Order: sequence, then C-alpha cells, then structure tokens
Amino acid sequence: MPLDKKFAAYQLLRELDAVTSSIMNQVAYGRMGELSWIETQALHREAFERWMRFAATLDSPDLSGSLNGGRDPGEPRTKDTYT
Repeated sequence: MPLDKKFAAYQLLRELDAVTSSIMNQVAYGRMGELSWIETQALHREAFERWMRFAATLDSPDLSGSLNGGRDPGEPRTKDTYT
C-alpha cells in the first residue's frame, strides 16, 4: 500500500477510534439521552462512513492459503499446524 494511503487509513481509523472512545465513555457514565449523545452518534456515523468509503478504494489482499497456513482446507490438522 502506498505511503499516502497508509497515512490516510491511519488518520481515518484514529478519528473513528476517538469517537468510539467517546461513545464508550458516555455509555459507561450513563450519559445517553443528552444532546451530546445525539451529536456523538452523528459524529460516529460520519467517521465510520468516511472509513468505509476509503476502505472500499483499497485493493483486496490475496488471502489464498494464508488463512489456513497454506494447507488444503480438507487436509486434517496435525500438531505442527498449531504452532
């Protein structure tokens, strides 16, 4: 991934994380229902949608074989496949 896309991904995820943390804080302290709760929900939705629009522009990684250690999915696991 080019450096500019990595930086954009970092910035967008950082923004989404900050808003998510704010929502978690409001839930933990029972501040739902206040005007700030509605505003924070809107900010979260906007941050999430910006991230999703950006993520849709990324190339899908080639995951063939990487999820199961390169072995055939029908092949039984052995002790060495767990390490």
